[in-house]
Amino acid sequence: MAESPAGKQTWSLKMKLLVWLVLPLMVLLAAALVLDGVCQGKLNAAMRQARAGGGPVTFEELQAARKAWPDEQNGALILVKLATQLDTIRQGPTSLPAFDSEESIPLGRKHGPEKLQVMERELERLAPELAEIDRLLHFEGGQFPLAPTSPLVNLLLTHLGHVRASARLKYDQALWRVMTGDTLRLVDDVAIMQRHGQLLADEPWLISALVRVACDALMLDTIERAVGLTTLAPEQLEGLEALLAGMEGQNRLWWGIRGERAFFVDAVEALRQGKAAGFGPGTGSLPRGVGRTPGLRGFFMQDLAAGLRFYNRLVAASKDSRQAARVSREIEQQVGQLRMYQPLTSTLMPSFSRAFDLNTRLEAQSRAARTGLAAERYRLDTGRFPPSLEALTPRYLQQVPLDPFDDQPLRYKLDERGVVIYSVGEDLKDDGGLVSHRIPGKKTATDFGFVLLSPEQRGLPATQPASVPEADGPGPTAEALPVPP
Repeated sequence: MAESPAGKQTWSLKMKLLVWLVLPLMVLLAAALVLDGVCQGKLNAAMRQARAGGGPVTFEELQAARKAWPDEQNGALILVKLATQLDTIRQGPTSLPAFDSEESIPLGRKHGPEKLQVMERELERLAPELAEIDRLLHFEGGQFPLAPTSPLVNLLLTHLGHVRASARLKYDQALWRVMTGDTLRLVDDVAIMQRHGQLLADEPWLISALVRVACDALMLDTIERAVGLTTLAPEQLEGLEALLAGMEGQNRLWWGIRGERAFFVDAVEALRQGKAAGFGPGTGSLPRGVGRTPGLRGFFMQDLAAGLRFYNRLVAASKDSRQAARVSREIEQQVGQLRMYQPLTSTLMPSFSRAFDLNTRLEAQSRAARTGLAAERYRLDTGRFPPSLEALTPRYLQQVPLDPFDDQPLRYKLDERGVVIYSVGEDLKDDGGLVSHRIPGKKTATDFGFVLLSPEQRGLPATQPASVPEADGPGPTAEALPVPP
């Protein structure tokens, strides 16, 4: 039986509707697949670039590249065991100055008898914890056990507060000893403080690197204040110089940059697969499967490739903190100009420029401190401070250290108060040695370095009026980035 004209018309209409509906979908699918392919190519290229120029890329690779420490050689486990006690110290009331952000004392001044007695009682109460911390002297280093989750955003770095609290406790003990006339253990005390930063040496997190910078800055402040309180023996000065020499050329951000890159890769993948619980205020996970949808998958890969390229540039520049700071500022501007379809890079890309500046500043302060100790040895031998830094070579220094900010020799200023060896800092402007211990009130330091007081300026009571303006804030530690409490 032949089909009726009406039936043929209905069938033809159905076919047309099917074609008009399916054809656009097929075109869209084809375009999405093409987009996915193009973006996959960009991502593959970024990954090849990462592997060719920057060492470990994934978190698993970073973990495998870290030095393995057997428990009996792992100094970090000492602080792990003290975690509860250290948390109590940093969160509870204490009479120790390093835990009171409002309490400060000028360089060269010592606390009065009553304050020293209060500190003594507190340090005696914490003697068991301090005895455990002192055991770090016998460890070359170590690392904290990390239990990474996926996504890595769920990983909590709870040990950072322990490290900072332990370093502060040792700082107070070291300076209390010097203020009470006990300098015999100063070199060991400073070495123990240095160990705190070394425990974080290969942690793959930017915040860990910044805590390490803060701990090293606290160590430098201990040296500056100790030399500002008394006259140390030549062998003690040489011991401190040796510790500072070990800090030379350390790239504290090497692991942090690579860790942040691994975090970024993991975070984007977690979001794409709908696993992330959220990355900050106003963010949340995506519905499962959305990131695997053709087309949307391409946008994720393109976003990931863009972020990887930024990280790869930072890794390539990270051998020189000054160059890396410049590159990171360029990246910050470019990230702010990203298109709307690259929201993950815009959201998850941290600012590195401040961290690089702080690392360079710490390097400058360390070189200045080492030079200052050499100048003190010169004074002990000759009875006067050197007329210039060149006078220290070659007996006390092989050469005058360079300012890492401009590659010029460190600056030197000599006056009736003593000497200051300093760097010009990020602004590259020589302000005549306006470092934190050489400015009045709470003004901001514009140069960064080391102050070596004249003998008559050392160990004065905190209540004695100063003949010249004194800084009333802490030294290098004030310049470090805020770290977890």
